Amino acid sequence: MIPITAFLIGRFTTRALFLAAVGLFAVGTLICAIAPDFLLLIIGRIIQAAGAGIIMPLMQTVLFIIFPIEKRGSAMGLFGLVIAFAPAIGPTLSGWLVNQYPWRVLFYIVLPVAIIDFIFAYFFLKNVTQLTYPKLDILSIILSTFGFGGLLYGFSIQEQAAGGILK
Repeated sequence: MIPITAFLIGRFTTRALFLAAVGLFAVGTLICAIAPDFLLLIIGRIIQAAGAGIIMPLMQTVLFIIFPIEKRGSAMGLFGLVIAFAPAIGPTLSGWLVNQYPWRVLFYIVLPVAIIDFIFAYFFLKNVTQLTYPKLDILSIILSTFGFGGLLYGFSIQEQAAGGILK
């Protein structure tokens, strides 16, 4: 989503893009919460990921715009701390919740947060990005998707390959 998000940031206002991204995330969360089978759960997670994939680079862009140069390092450090907190505490907290309650509770907890974010953004978020109306370079998007996807796949199977050599 990151290469596409750069295009979207230049094409749509901050407010519209954030509302669309949070809306996608909330819809994906709702689909996951009510999913009757695994296929619908995966579809919901893909929709969630599309929204989250837009929100992260958009937040970084907004931070670079609204903070003066001398405060950007602090702002990005705080942003990194917040972003790193979820993967650090998420698996432990989610595991505990799933042991105590049905797995759907994970989505029922996240859904109100996404809805509250949407409501606050609707009333308070201002446009800070400049519209540049860039052209969409389809070939670059396709190639970067295969390139980064290939790197991710390669690194994920590397352990299996190295394990086979070492045994």
